[in-house]
Amino acid sequence: MTTLKRLLPSHDIDALLGDIAEERPRRSRFWYWSQLLAIVVVASCRDIRDHPLVALRAIVTGFATLTVCFGVALAIGYVLRVLSNGGYYFGGYWLTLPHLTDRWPYDPLAVITTNALGFFLSAWTIARLYRAHGIAMAISS
Repeated sequence: MTTLKRLLPSHDIDALLGDIAEERPRRSRFWYWSQLLAIVVVASCRDIRDHPLVALRAIVTGFATLTVCFGVALAIGYVLRVLSNGGYYFGGYWLTLPHLTDRWPYDPLAVITTNALGFFLSAWTIARLYRAHGIAMAISS
């Protein structure tokens, strides 16, 4: 519960979590987790509605982080493609890699990993920069 208190900066969050903790022994596990999820969604929406400019800045920050992450991934892919298709002459040395298959740049595992890493870094950056608003700004973008 203390982690949830840190994630949600709301003035009435202690009362809500206290009520849920009291009802927990009499209710099902599904009810408990659905109530916690509802608190996260409602408190985040309230914080976004109360601070629209901060939410807009968080969205721009997220897109900028994604652009940088995917730009780096594209640059690495380009370098690997050049090195595996003949190589590059640099400083008197011929730099090459073994020839990769034709479908390598579009390997599903590489694409899924790159996307997951990019979105994780985007959410982490937003959560670090907008720590006072908890998880709400990461949810907004």
